Amino acid sequence: MASIIRKHIFNQLLSSITAFLTLFLSGVWLGWISVVLPKVHSGEIPVPMSGSDITWAVVGLDIGNFLSPLPTGYLMDRYGRLPTLRLAMLFFAAASVLALVASTPLHFFLARLLAGVGKGAGFTAAALYVAEIAGPRIRGALSGVFIVMLTGGLVVSVTVGPWLSFATVNWLILLFPVLGLVLTFFVVESPYYRCMRGDSAAAEKALAAVRDRTKVAARTSELELIRLKVAEEQSAKKSAWTLVSERGNRRALAIVLVTGILERAGGVASIMAYASSSLPRDAAGFWDGKLTVMLFSWLCVGSGLLGVALVDSCGRKPLQLVSCLGLAGVTAASSVFYYYHQKAQEDAAGFVWVPHACIVLFGVFYPFGVGQIPHTFQSELFPTSVKGHASAIMTMALAVASFASNKLYLAVDLWLVYAAFALCNLASAVFTLFCVFETKGKTLAEIQDLLDR
Repeated sequence: MASIIRKHIFNQLLSSITAFLTLFLSGVWLGWISVVLPKVHSGEIPVPMSGSDITWAVVGLDIGNFLSPLPTGYLMDRYGRLPTLRLAMLFFAAASVLALVASTPLHFFLARLLAGVGKGAGFTAAALYVAEIAGPRIRGALSGVFIVMLTGGLVVSVTVGPWLSFATVNWLILLFPVLGLVLTFFVVESPYYRCMRGDSAAAEKALAAVRDRTKVAARTSELELIRLKVAEEQSAKKSAWTLVSERGNRRALAIVLVTGILERAGGVASIMAYASSSLPRDAAGFWDGKLTVMLFSWLCVGSGLLGVALVDSCGRKPLQLVSCLGLAGVTAASSVFYYYHQKAQEDAAGFVWVPHACIVLFGVFYPFGVGQIPHTFQSELFPTSVKGHASAIMTMALAVASFASNKLYLAVDLWLVYAAFALCNLASAVFTLFCVFETKGKTLAEIQDLLDR
């Protein structure tokens, strides 16, 4: 493989995949609940769960996701990016073990909570690590691996899970954090972190592994820029407060938080959790939500790969804009169906395919833009000194948005839920059009100059 792909590109790709295995596992656990709920309802899992138990099991992932980013930011700067990713893998492994021995609804909640801690740590550390080891020309594509790994994990859950026993599903999931732990010993630590710890020799070795060895002058120049940037930021002793006190950071935080929160408020978290059990069946009983979610997950992977291919040629802003408008359209169509089906009590039997088609189209429009670009911005827009703080705040904000979406999904009429999703997606399109600037092809230093203007 390394002989086909240039070695430094291969090393960047391997490092990105290793880090984003935490995102793959996050996708697995996002889909896990949609696999488990039908097994609970059918009696295959002998654990009685009330509606309240189910919603708490769903949001357990969000609670863990909310709790972990701040400690993760400290661990990344104190012990390194790779040790933090290893810790995230251990939390995912513990979640699988607890699910295997679960006998009460509390055990399911705690398993999801542990997975949420791993998810929060992975979301915080992985994007930062990849941004720091990636070269400018392929940084967007490598950051785009984020959504491919996340949706790939979802595919594994919803495609394989329904056909296997509950125990087999969790044994299978347990294999992935073990694989991730092994791979972390075959990739390099971030050269930025090595410079932060004052280890120039290790920083040079790490950078050499992920850059073209024939371009010594360019590599030496980049290393010197990293040293100067890290020294400048450390001397300034920037804290989380500088995210709002400095113009460039404030603008970056606004872009990342608004696009990220509207991503979750646009419906993806609730669709992944509830669609398999809440979509209406057709009159013949041939097609159900399980098959729709399976098709949705496969289209997510394909669309995510398309986004990876296009992000560094078409740019971030156009992909985000098209994605937002597409999602606004399909969620609005779902809202209209559920209004006539539930609120107006009209006979909608002939149109029962509409919400299924809308979920499938959601899987087309979401990954290449809304599912990818906010996380690319997260890795690009902040200086090294505050990236840990920014990643933590971003992850916590996403967790709160997912928690609210998942809690409200079963509490109000579905037509209102999907109307709210449509408005959030439309708001994201408007914000992108007027407030987001293009970062395609720019170095991190050039992006900082644009933010400070």
